[in-house]
Amino acid sequence: MKVLQVLLDNRVGGIATRLIAVAGELRAQGVQLVVAVPDEPGGFDEMCRRNGIEARRLTIGRPSPKSLRRNLHWAATFWKSVSQLRRLIRDERIEVVQANGFACFQVAVAARAEKVPTAWMLANTMYPKWMVRLLMPLMRRSCHMVSESGLIHEYFCCGGLAGRPLDS
Repeated sequence: MKVLQVLLDNRVGGIATRLIAVAGELRAQGVQLVVAVPDEPGGFDEMCRRNGIEARRLTIGRPSPKSLRRNLHWAATFWKSVSQLRRLIRDERIEVVQANGFACFQVAVAARAEKVPTAWMLANTMYPKWMVRLLMPLMRRSCHMVSESGLIHEYFCCGGLAGRPLDS
């Protein structure tokens, strides 16, 4: 089985470190990982290669709740990202996609267009509630969502820390 893991950050951090830690066990169980990261400095792609994991740099970015410039760049490159991801999914014959982080919308669009199941890992609550309320209905229709904690699950699936539903 081939699994595409998409991270919207090329730096070595929590998600990246966990991915490297489980890659060997997955390989022993017949799962081949392909990792896609943004074409930016950071070194995680090289760390993957040193650990026997195929890594690709693509034009994938992430929006920011605090940076208009980053949001404009993300919007301007969104469809290019989708196109590159679709090509990677087809060329590598990817069977499952894992998107890491709330902002992986281009990943979900590409995987859905290629009819490949997607698991969406939600790991933090840094995005504003208005954005969560706007985009969660799309996420629910296109992916299987996984959260790292009950608090994160409540934030995304119940509309915020106060436990209000998304439509309130």
